[in-house]
Amino acid sequence: SVFTQYLSYFKSSLDRRLLDSLWNKYWVNTLSSSSLLTNADYTTGQIFDLSDKLEQSEAALGRGGLIVGLGGPESDKRTEDKLLKATKDSCKTTIEIIHGLMAQMIKDRLFNHIKVSKADV
Repeated sequence: SVFTQYLSYFKSSLDRRLLDSLWNKYWVNTLSSSSLLTNADYTTGQIFDLSDKLEQSEAALGRGGLIVGLGGPESDKRTEDKLLKATKDSCKTTIEIIHGLMAQMIKDRLFNHIKVSKADV
């Protein structure tokens, strides 16, 4: 059996005016901003951090020699944990960048590829 849940909320006239005012003031900034540009320093830091983690893991693997398990099970586990963390971090950073690119592509399609038909001229 499925139950329908109705949701209502209260928004006063002051709330409505405030939200309308904020929207009217900031909508241009919302459309003209790019998360790729505003988060560039953060993204660069994430990539440098990821690079450091991978270099540390590579060095730890190199110390173990060519034979897997030479560093001992605890050392192997720590290196594996670091690689897993680096993988998760790289996925998170990649997804953030892809979302920024998709937003830019959508804005480009909406605002830069306007076709005017002959009937409109």
